[in-house]
Amino acid sequence: MFTRLKSPSAQLLWLLLASLFWRLFLSVQVYSGDLNNHYGWGQSLAKFGPVGAYDRQYLGIMQPTYPPLALSAFTTGFGLYQLKLSAVYFLNSTLDVFPSPLVWFMEDGDTRQAFQKVIAIVSDIGIGVLIYLISRRQLSVSHRLGLGLSALYLFSPATWYVSSLWGQIESFPLFFVLLSFWWLSTDCFLAGSLAFLGALLAKQTAIIFAPVFYLLLFYRHLYVPTHQKE
Repeated sequence: MFTRLKSPSAQLLWLLLASLFWRLFLSVQVYSGDLNNHYGWGQSLAKFGPVGAYDRQYLGIMQPTYPPLALSAFTTGFGLYQLKLSAVYFLNSTLDVFPSPLVWFMEDGDTRQAFQKVIAIVSDIGIGVLIYLISRRQLSVSHRLGLGLSALYLFSPATWYVSSLWGQIESFPLFFVLLSFWWLSTDCFLAGSLAFLGALLAKQTAIIFAPVFYLLLFYRHLYVPTHQKE
């Protein structure tokens, strides 16, 4: 067992799990008021569908300012919360031994909004994996250094505060940006282009990475093959 824990894949897995549990713990502590918008948008899309989502009126919150992929994430968060809440209500009413404080926990506003943080938390974990893969396979660093770079991101207060406490989704488009770079570096140009499109559909600010993306696309798709023929 201890030999298995010493393997590179096991060490990476434990790093990711530790980061995940830390983020889940933080997610139910506090949240930004912006998540009231996210929850309301997700609730509206779940009830009325995506058609006209940007034009309809929302009670007590502003109209959506995020691209479609982000709105889909908010709707997914709302749906997950409703499923979990319904399951807790059902178990509480049918099992005498079910701990009733879990009902109060699920009805708490911090818990409800924690489900809107799921997409950012999952994106953080994905970024941790991509940092490890890119540093190992493209930069040829050691396993220990690759693990350290991944841990530096995953446990940096600047990352877990934004995603797990504040509840913002900056890591969502960033995941797609890094994924697009990863695909381009392995000469999967269509997959890389689709991943970068996903970044733009997750949040408009991803466009600041467009010059880097197109430079890398030009370098891998045109420059490198041309010079290999010479």
